[in-house]
Amino acid sequence: MGQAESAPAAIARPTTKVTETNLGAPVEDMSLSTAILFARKFTQRHPLFAWREDEHLLRGMGCRALKHSFVVDFTDLSGASSACVLLSLVPTQASLLCHQSTSLTTYKLKALLVALKHPYLLPVLDVHYANDTATESMQRPGILVAQPFVSAGSLKDLLYHKANPRQPYTTKYALQRMSGGLPRAQVARYGRQILLGLDALRSKGIVCEHLKTSNVLLDNGVARIGDVYNSVLGLEREPRWRAWTVPLEAEVDIDLLLFGHCLYEMACGQELAAVVPSEEILTELHPEIAHVLRVIFMAEGPDVSVESLMELPLFAVANGINDTPLPALRLDSQMKTIIKTSMRINQARRHAYRVQFDELQAVAEARRQAEASHDDKLKGHSQRARALVAKKTMKRSRNRCHLTGIRMLAGHPDAEIAVCLAASSQQPSPGMDYYRVMNLTRTATQKEIKRAYLQLARQLHPDVTGNDLEKAALFKKVSEANSVLSDPVKRAEYDNRFSYQRGNAETQYSPRGQTTQRAANSQGRHYGINEDVWYAHHYGVHASRTSRWTGKIHMNYGSHIPEEMMEAQMENIRRQEATNRIQNGYMLRRELRLKKQAEEKLRAAGASPQPKADDDGCCIS
Repeated sequence: MGQAESAPAAIARPTTKVTETNLGAPVEDMSLSTAILFARKFTQRHPLFAWREDEHLLRGMGCRALKHSFVVDFTDLSGASSACVLLSLVPTQASLLCHQSTSLTTYKLKALLVALKHPYLLPVLDVHYANDTATESMQRPGILVAQPFVSAGSLKDLLYHKANPRQPYTTKYALQRMSGGLPRAQVARYGRQILLGLDALRSKGIVCEHLKTSNVLLDNGVARIGDVYNSVLGLEREPRWRAWTVPLEAEVDIDLLLFGHCLYEMACGQELAAVVPSEEILTELHPEIAHVLRVIFMAEGPDVSVESLMELPLFAVANGINDTPLPALRLDSQMKTIIKTSMRINQARRHAYRVQFDELQAVAEARRQAEASHDDKLKGHSQRARALVAKKTMKRSRNRCHLTGIRMLAGHPDAEIAVCLAASSQQPSPGMDYYRVMNLTRTATQKEIKRAYLQLARQLHPDVTGNDLEKAALFKKVSEANSVLSDPVKRAEYDNRFSYQRGNAETQYSPRGQTTQRAANSQGRHYGINEDVWYAHHYGVHASRTSRWTGKIHMNYGSHIPEEMMEAQMENIRRQEATNRIQNGYMLRRELRLKKQAEEKLRAAGASPQPKADDDGCCIS
């Protein structure tokens, strides 16, 4: 039905998701009984409108829940019914114009809406505005608009092949079967008529925000834009339609975007449930229709305007269109003031929705970048973890192969020799692990050390092996290891030094710094002998050259750093300066306070400085 206020639910097509929000305040609905009473009293005051006792209420004519529709008879002076009139009733709270304009009256609103007469606009017959301060016997404030009832229905009824426009909206368009669209000639004719109606409204400063196929009436084959009063009253648009137009409202006017949606629906037989039409659909349409849609939605060609669209091939020569000059709309100063106020309100609301949309897009982009960065970090962590696992696996495999080789030699008579050879081959002489050379653990007792040495000596001694140079060199290492491990003092020193060297010798931040063998020799450590240990052993602990050795090498030996001492000294200096500043400030304030107290006492006593007298008793003033 042409007077319906909303469109069918979205058809399954790719859409741009936009959060639907409503910036307006919640509006209290008008009950059905109150609406019937309002409309009935309106017909009683206007004799030309006769109330129908049956079939006067049109239930669910649109998706706007706040709107009630009634059908009444239009009678002549003799009382005979000549036509039907549609009464549309909305609460005053739904109109932003009524909130902003305190001087709005029924006379001004009626004069404006009735004056909007044009061949391609559905006329308004009468208007009644009851506000909160009205003295009439209306129970609730509301706005009632009377328009001719078009029995042929709307453009959407034609697309969906609905013969009865009085059916509820949800019943007529529930299935939303695709009709295949209208022929090219009909699309051109209806599209040109809609553009002429929009141009007439634009000439008076009205931007139609509620243009859709359900609001375009087909009156004797002529497309007429209905419900123009929705834009004048500043009623809220449906959130779903707003979500499809907000992303492009910064480049194209809202009424032209809605015209593009109507043109798409006429050509395809279904709604454009997206911000822009897909290229696959455009390639299937008539080239002239596809060109118009590309100009509107994809900014192909000059700036989009009614004049530029009228010059396109689709609308330039439309069959069945009368190109005679159309009558111009005439409005007075009060009507123009109402229009300016209403359009300013609508523009501010559209701007607020655009700002909200931009903020949501910025938040979505920031979230996308954060998720991408998080994914990159997780990917990097995963790659490093895989590399670490591969490294550990390779090291474990190498050790396993080494142990396997040793186990293979376990049954050989020279198994102990093989173990010692493997240990000596992995450790260089300066950092040789004596425990591995003798195949012992670090918790081995002196008895176990002696037993291991005797067993290896029977196998590696030169008297047994003859001229085997490799075994002779290994016996030399075993003897060196036994000489250190069998002595408790040397063993304790070795344990401390070896654990220390394993933890820090390979780094440049060892407690001794980057100490080389040459530096060790220059400090008195010849052939690996620590002179501190030697002096302490022979002459006592206090006889060490550095005077810092206490009998054992501490694990944190040399970890003191001069920079830390300097930082501690600087911290003490800063604390002392802060204390001095506090004390100096206190003394200064105390001195000033005492001086002020002395001056106050002097003034209280009435004393003043005495003039200085000379030797003759004369005062010098």
